Amino acid sequence: MNAKSNDRSRDLTTGSIPKHLLAFALPMLAGNFLQSSYALINTYWVGNYIDINAVGATTVTGPIQFLMLAIAIGATIATSILVAQTFGAKNYEAMGKVIGNSFSLALILGIILTAVGLIFGDNLLHALNVNPDQFEAASSYFKLMMIAFLPSFFSLLIAAILRGIGDTFTPLAFMAGAVLINAILDPFLIIGIGPFPRLGTNGAAVASIIAQIIGLSIALIYLHRKNHFVAVKLSKFSFDKVTALKIIRMGLPTMVQQSAVSIGAAVIFTVVNSFGEAATNAYGGCGRLEQFIFLPAISFGMAATALTGQNFGAKKPERIKQVYKWAAIFSATVTLTLSLVLIIFSSSILRAFGFGTDTKSLEIGLDYIHIVAPTYMFFGLLMVSNGVLNGSGNTFITMIFALGSAVILRVPLSLLFAFGFKLGTHGAWLAIAMSFIVMSIVSFIVYKSGVWKKKLLEPNLL
Repeated sequence: MNAKSNDRSRDLTTGSIPKHLLAFALPMLAGNFLQSSYALINTYWVGNYIDINAVGATTVTGPIQFLMLAIAIGATIATSILVAQTFGAKNYEAMGKVIGNSFSLALILGIILTAVGLIFGDNLLHALNVNPDQFEAASSYFKLMMIAFLPSFFSLLIAAILRGIGDTFTPLAFMAGAVLINAILDPFLIIGIGPFPRLGTNGAAVASIIAQIIGLSIALIYLHRKNHFVAVKLSKFSFDKVTALKIIRMGLPTMVQQSAVSIGAAVIFTVVNSFGEAATNAYGGCGRLEQFIFLPAISFGMAATALTGQNFGAKKPERIKQVYKWAAIFSATVTLTLSLVLIIFSSSILRAFGFGTDTKSLEIGLDYIHIVAPTYMFFGLLMVSNGVLNGSGNTFITMIFALGSAVILRVPLSLLFAFGFKLGTHGAWLAIAMSFIVMSIVSFIVYKSGVWKKKLLEPNLL
């Protein structure tokens, strides 16, 4: 396998770290923004042309969708790390094994998760304490979205592999096409235009399904015609015990990490749901806005993972320290700026997404922003620390961070503050803010300890 034949790959083991971070993170930021636009576009049309309760019906399924997606993301993160490390070490044979085994594992896992979502979806919604008035709409919306899970999984996997070799532009192009299709279809299928039926919340799901399938199809055709080594071919689906176990060992902690985040969010949703539809709508809507604010932090964290991975494979620890420094500067600066904008214009922003028709939801949403938004910078720093630790193969440590945040901090504190101290949703928001601050400090201490350097002494990557 000759990785050099793919002209969009980028060697991150030499040259300016800040330039590499920006060149890598900016296309990824655009791609992450476009990916999040699926939810934002759906929220806009549903909130403004149906009602605010319909927004709640779609957003209440978020924790379950994210739980399914979290497992897929965990698997793709492991692939991206190993691809980056083998690419940095210029061990293209090992990289080929990682890609082939990842395709096989993704197919098996994707089918299993799709079946679980379709069969047990209603049980999971009941566990979330979904309001009866929203249950039917939430159930049909979730089941439709699960149909698109497998193509979404493979899209994530292809993007992860490309990121491992330093290419963030190609996944961006694929994602842009899918989001454009989704944006065009949404009004036709949600509110019913011309010959299209008015499907309401289900229309948002159907638009996303069509967009995901077309987007993946375009990606597969393009990569096949370019004879790219990421092209999905049956001949590439392979299973090598040593490589597969390496992917699983590295992927399981990231799956648990991502799942812990989603389970924590599900528990918070359950707490919030107990305070009525207005609270559910506020938390769901703010969560969608929050996803947008988090995108720069997530992008710089993922960039830190890729740069760390390649330099780890090339055994250049001093460059990894520079990766942390510059990624932290960029992430903190951008995230702080965006959070200030959100705080200053919070009322106008929430009204733009349908909150203007529900005073109670608007009031609770504003309370959320004023408490949680000032801590977004800490979340950004946490993502950078996690990025460096993940890139060096220390996925178990970042898993502990996620479990600590959800199990030790966010969930117990939300229950204590909301019900024990009788602070209601205000208490849940305080728990979320505190988890960002505490885990950011813990992650920084662990990074400074230099524990990530120990794996540099291992002789082989696979």
